[in-house]
Amino acid sequence: NAQSVMNKRDELMATIESNHPDIIGITETWTHDEITDAEITLNGYKIFREDRKDTNKGRGGGVVMYIKNNIDSVAVNVSDHNYTNSVWAEVIGKHRKIIIGLVYRSPNATEENNEELYRIMEEMCNKNKNIVIMGDMNYPGIDWDSLTADKEGAKFLQTTLDCFLIQHMDMPTRGENILDLILSGEEGMVTEVKKIGRLGSSDHDMFSYNINLSANVKVSKELIPDFKRADFFGLREWLRQIDWQTMDNLGTNESWDFFKSTIQEGMNEFVPMKERRPPSNKPMWMSRNLLRKIRKKQKLWSAYTKTKDYQKYLVYKKAEKKTKKAT
Repeated sequence: NAQSVMNKRDELMATIESNHPDIIGITETWTHDEITDAEITLNGYKIFREDRKDTNKGRGGGVVMYIKNNIDSVAVNVSDHNYTNSVWAEVIGKHRKIIIGLVYRSPNATEENNEELYRIMEEMCNKNKNIVIMGDMNYPGIDWDSLTADKEGAKFLQTTLDCFLIQHMDMPTRGENILDLILSGEEGMVTEVKKIGRLGSSDHDMFSYNINLSANVKVSKELIPDFKRADFFGLREWLRQIDWQTMDNLGTNESWDFFKSTIQEGMNEFVPMKERRPPSNKPMWMSRNLLRKIRKKQKLWSAYTKTKDYQKYLVYKKAEKKTKKAT
């Protein structure tokens, strides 16, 4: 839960640089139709996005999910609905397909809105039992150990049970409440859930976890010239042997084709090729010092949440201010 992704992009990219996730889910993006995909895109990731439509400039909602380009994935459409805070994608694995859903439910959601969410969850679970649903559901009154709920959360809890979903989040995600959930269709599908700090000044924790799926990973074989290992001396000598006066008897297009093909032949001979590196989300200006500050801040938050020691909280807040100033 970012509580606005636009003003936290720098720290988001630093967090990605530190953790290298395959899939990223962000709720409360506060994006709207005046913000283009290009403004929130991440290098090397596909974007699946839906903005909240019923508030001023998307405030208090919106979701965006990123999946690495080299993972085979497609968007999954939901039948006619009025719920505008969820996105769904299908990841194609080597032996099975899995649906990944990202949901935000406002704490002020109407009963009609809630019913739409329950229907979408049921529809997706009927499409594929291999499913993972993550997001900020805002149901503090559900006890996931005893599987009991207050009046507000009872229908949502029953929907998860009817869909045979298992809830994996076993620690508070905001204050003392479990508001952000990870649901799956199988017991062992989700493992190693852990806190990794907070994004900017958001009051929700970030989490990482593993999805047990052997995905179809597309290995990039794009080759580009490796000029660092080029034999420029050999190339110059080779170019000196070319009879460039040949172009005197050629037209404009023929001269250009001769020049281009000659240079290409020389590059093929004297410039080796290398595989293109995958793009990085690390900005050019991001220093190691800033990355250290962000990692330190995340570790301090993790230390505080384990002990609830007020002095550790103060140390964390000090580190948070330094990080915000640095970004």
